Amino acid sequence: YLVVPRVTYFPLIWDKVVKHFEKHVDQDKIDEVWLDYDGQPLKWHYPIGVLFDMHANCSILPWNITVHFRNFPDREILRCSCVDVVESHFISSIKEADALKHR
Repeated sequence: YLVVPRVTYFPLIWDKVVKHFEKHVDQDKIDEVWLDYDGQPLKWHYPIGVLFDMHANCSILPWNITVHFRNFPDREILRCSCVDVVESHFISSIKEADALKHR
């Protein structure tokens, strides 16, 4: 289990997840890490707390999610190639929020 802040994003903790599972998964078969809860892919560009509130707010903690290393659902979620993409998305969201606030 991992204890993570509600305000963080899943790609920022993927290194820990991959390290945990590296003994059980062939490194050459890893396509791209993605997560799902109850069969629904989780969108990495939402904070973890928002995802929990959207998908599992009535469930008992810990929140059990499934980690996938292949068969990325391109049509359902965006790809996240690196941590820099998370930072760029976050800064863009802040700029959008600021623009809406000061209309």
